[in-house]
Amino acid sequence: MHAVHQVHAAGPDLHVVQLPKPHGHMDAYLATPRAAAWKSAVIVLDDGPGITPRITTFCDALAREGHAAAAADVLSLRAGEAGLMSAWTQGVDATLEFLREKAPRPPPRFAIVGFGIGGFAALMAGYRCQLGAAVSFYGEGVMRLCSDLGNLDRPRPHAAAMLCFLGTDDKTVSAADVAIARERLAGLRIPHSFVVYPRTRGNFFFPDGAEYRPEAAADAWGRLLHALDTAPRLRFRFRKK
Repeated sequence: MHAVHQVHAAGPDLHVVQLPKPHGHMDAYLATPRAAAWKSAVIVLDDGPGITPRITTFCDALAREGHAAAAADVLSLRAGEAGLMSAWTQGVDATLEFLREKAPRPPPRFAIVGFGIGGFAALMAGYRCQLGAAVSFYGEGVMRLCSDLGNLDRPRPHAAAMLCFLGTDDKTVSAADVAIARERLAGLRIPHSFVVYPRTRGNFFFPDGAEYRPEAAADAWGRLLHALDTAPRLRFRFRKK
């Protein structure tokens, strides 16, 4: 069953996540499970800056399934001298530190999920940051990934397993882009999986969209939960509470 359909935002639970200069800080919405233990801790990136009601609802749905979820406004960060990708990476790292400080012991699995351009940021964070799984929805993430894969010159020892959800009628990505991404990820020895839904456009996941496809959304939701449940646990150095 598609849990996002049924769970409503429980109200604002905003936090301020501090970043190194010059980025300052960003907002994050945190939804946590009622159970003492977390199955995983997930960073969620929307398709653009800001924290929208549909993303807080998505985080609440993940929390209902036992996963802590933090919607982080990573895409609002400015590039700075090191470039936009560096700013996004620092935003993800800061959110990871925020989640680690709040996580119960033993620490859960850590993952990231993004939609559209947020999906691209999620995939790149899966390569650059300490995450067990990186999940991207829609073709824009894969299309942009292809242009940046050439900058990844060697496999990282802790690169996250990547999962991408696409529609055959998504105009932001071509079959050639998908083929390039598959080949390059295989060459980098990064575990990856592409789930492509027939007769499906982009933005198929959320019920409030004109391109919503309930069958594809329900299937992707189930696959996402499985990916979070089975993501590898990585070792971290935790600060003492």
